[in-house]
Amino acid sequence: MSIDVVLNALDNVRKVGADKWRAACPVHNGKDRNLLVSERGDGSVGAHCFVCGATGPDVVQSLGVNIKEIFAPDSDYKAPMISKKMLNEEQQDRLVLAMAEKMPPQTLADRRRVQLAQSRLEGIQMIRERSQ
Repeated sequence: MSIDVVLNALDNVRKVGADKWRAACPVHNGKDRNLLVSERGDGSVGAHCFVCGATGPDVVQSLGVNIKEIFAPDSDYKAPMISKKMLNEEQQDRLVLAMAEKMPPQTLADRRRVQLAQSRLEGIQMIRERSQ
């Protein structure tokens, strides 16, 4: 069963309700139980960290667990594809980071834009790594 595979790979797991558990988040190496893991009615596994915002794919990747473990048993999972829009955003995000290196962001809006660029670039890199 998928939920058992995920729960057995986590640390500091505690059941908090019907089909719900809290655990230490492996993505940011948390010590507290900031990660909520749940088993959905279709057999898929959901996960969300209230500290770093990690979701199911982030969690299983950090655990080294097969990503198919979080999807319903009869799911026809296919790895996400990189769209043309994502490629355009990637170019813009690389430019944003290059500019931030030369002149650090001063405003909150600028810092958030840099964080968004970093996050999207990490996401596209994860997709590329999974497709190899």
